[in-house]
Order: sequence, then C-alpha cells, then structure tokens
Amino acid sequence: MMKRLRSSGEKFGFQLLEDSALSGGMRWVVVAPDGPVSLRLLLARASTPQQIRATDNFWTDYRAMQSRGVKFRKTAREESYGTVAVFEDLYGSKWDLLMPSGASGSG
Repeated sequence: MMKRLRSSGEKFGFQLLEDSALSGGMRWVVVAPDGPVSLRLLLARASTPQQIRATDNFWTDYRAMQSRGVKFRKTAREESYGTVAVFEDLYGSKWDLLMPSGASGSG
C-alpha cells in the first residue's frame, strides 16, 4: 500500500512506496510520482568510504556533467549554505547540484 509523503513530498506529488529501517541506522526509502508507477527513486545517504569518495566532489561532478552536455541554467556559485549549480533534465525541469558548506570537494 502506498502512502502519500508529508510536507514537501506531497507538494511535489510523490508517494512513499517504502521506508524500511536497515542495520547501522540506515534507511531504504523509495518514492514515486503520483499516478501509474513507472519511475521509482531510491533515496540514500552515502555511508561507506567508497560511496563518500564518489559523491563528495562538486567540481568534478559539475565538470563531468558539463562535458556530457548537461544544460546548466546558472553557473556554479558559492552561497551561505554551500556550492550550487542549477541544471535542466531532458524535460526542462530544474535540479540543483549541491555541495553543503563544510563538505570536502574542492575544485
């Protein structure tokens, strides 16, 4: 049985498909857009050293995305909360590539 996400998830029309506790304090959270479920997103926080290394360099990811032709709506900039760049998906939806303040990942 699907549950509607509270707060911001509900505003965006996502349903909570699964929220299961895993060992080590981790969670397995799967969401999907309202309606027929053909797309699902697994939300997870990097937890192993290898995962953290793969996700902690904003500038490497930013340059790699640029080289693959990702359309950035705004250039990367430093804000009080971190480093951010806004890009578009294939359908024109805007997404943020974000590295929170204090995270490693210098250019």
